[in-house]
Amino acid sequence: MAPTDQRDDLRDLVETALEMGRAELRRDETTLRRILDKDLRFRRANGEIVDKEEFLRDLQDSRNTYDCLESDVVDVTVYENSAIVVLVVLARGTRRGQGFEGTYRNIRLFTRDSQESASAWSCALWLSTRIGAAGC
Repeated sequence: MAPTDQRDDLRDLVETALEMGRAELRRDETTLRRILDKDLRFRRANGEIVDKEEFLRDLQDSRNTYDCLESDVVDVTVYENSAIVVLVVLARGTRRGQGFEGTYRNIRLFTRDSQESASAWSCALWLSTRIGAAGC
């Protein structure tokens, strides 16, 4: 892969990862449906594992809200048609009606179909781990 392609991939992956956070904060199911792989597996910070449809259903649940969600990409590693993106996420809101606030490490595996647009990255695996109590 040429250096220019690598820079384009890094830019696209950072933007896609940040777009996920903005979409989650706004409950933007259309954007997340586009970015999340059909076979997504998401391990929540509490250890629960959900698929794409359950994640999207929970996103619309009125007991699950965000007052704040801020994402910062700290590392991106590209492997041709897959990539690992590591973020630190600050969040505050409610889960199942109970308040929460914290700092989380998110590790996301993105893949792309080499037959499609070179910038069409989708999130196939998403792991969230609580790393601190301070949130935004």
